[in-house]
Amino acid sequence: MRTIFGLTFTLLVLMTGNSLAAQTCKKECVAGDCQNGIGTQTYANCDRYQGSFEAGVRNGEGTYTFHNGDVYRGGFKDGGRAGKGIYSFKQTKNQPEPFVFESNLDNDGRAGTGTLKSGKFVVNCAISQGTANCGDDKKLILREASGPIAIVLYAGKTARVERSGSTQAMAAGDSVFAGDTLKSGEENLDMQLRDSVSVRMKPQTEAALSPQAEERKIDLKQGSMIVKFRKETGGLAITAPAAEVRADDSTLSIQASRDNTEVKVFEVDKGKVTVAPRFSELENKSKEEIAKDPALKTIDEKRQSLTIPVAPNAVAVLERASPAETKAAKIEKFAPTPQEKAETRVMVSVDEKAIQKLKDNPRSEEHKKSVLASYDAGVEVAMDELEVELKANPIKSEKEIFQRYGIVEFVTLRDGTAFPGAIVTQAGDTILIHRVGIVSRVKTSQVRFVDYKHAEDLK
Repeated sequence: MRTIFGLTFTLLVLMTGNSLAAQTCKKECVAGDCQNGIGTQTYANCDRYQGSFEAGVRNGEGTYTFHNGDVYRGGFKDGGRAGKGIYSFKQTKNQPEPFVFESNLDNDGRAGTGTLKSGKFVVNCAISQGTANCGDDKKLILREASGPIAIVLYAGKTARVERSGSTQAMAAGDSVFAGDTLKSGEENLDMQLRDSVSVRMKPQTEAALSPQAEERKIDLKQGSMIVKFRKETGGLAITAPAAEVRADDSTLSIQASRDNTEVKVFEVDKGKVTVAPRFSELENKSKEEIAKDPALKTIDEKRQSLTIPVAPNAVAVLERASPAETKAAKIEKFAPTPQEKAETRVMVSVDEKAIQKLKDNPRSEEHKKSVLASYDAGVEVAMDELEVELKANPIKSEKEIFQRYGIVEFVTLRDGTAFPGAIVTQAGDTILIHRVGIVSRVKTSQVRFVDYKHAEDLK
């Protein structure tokens, strides 16, 4: 049995399939009707699907061939596996018998049963939330490879992504896939999700995207991020150690530590922002599982009762606690600082058509340059507008810097230049600094260090 489980663990990597194949491929319909009918479609990572489509999404019976040689034949719903199917792993020279995984899923493809077979060996599996648990704590991820769900617009030199069990550097223009865990490193990491939702991960932030490509969800493990929606772009769920946040058509920030979560709402258009305590007991549980378990049902009812809306210019603070001690968020009014206002203004979005072209062909240098040029141009315009406003309200002394921004920062550049001011905002690798008499733009690479002055030092 150990041999089977050992191979099963290795096959997990093959099934996640987010890494790009060596050859260049793109998402396109190569035969038939890939909108509402029977067709054949290839994907950016060189996977291939032949079967039934509805509204451009895999629905019905079909065959999905992975670029590594694995093949799944069976049912699909809304792009993922559903109903009955057989996953056949590519046989290697070291395998005496081929491996197959027979699955029987519910209509949503989230729960069911499965059997892993190889010759005379048979292992039964329980499937929940798209993951098959096949004994000895080994798991199979039931996910067809999909295209990118986001594009990185800016990242510093220390940004990293964890994908399919490995860690690699992440840079501007790179694709983000379902299941990725991103670490911003020492600088901001800006990315654009579908429907022009902008996300800024602040330095030293870690966040994971849902392994289900169709699920709009980010798990903020630590650090802070800002989320800015464009009008009527659809909702996004954000979880943190102490909170569950649901938002749409708004601008908000979330700061998370191990024991508490702070949610600030800056703007709300036609949507809303709600917060609720996070209950670990409900993690990865389907609605059916919760409904059948009285204890889980009670916890879920409490979660719903503690879900409250957060209005603009309000901050919600939630503390991590046991289910019995968990309380609703504390809501207080707040006035956004000039730095917070400026930062949300310079979070620009790139034309969605340019983003989609890069998603369909992630290796295209032409599409990557187009996206990044569009981002740089948008940042330049936003910075210009902000600089004009700052110049119209000049600062005359260090004391006035503190009065306006609540801090005085002493910036020292690598060429030896040093001056007091306030870092108003950063976009990409450009920092905007309001100084006595002038407004300066400097590149992050030009800055050696930044010191701070306290109020008593200004007397």
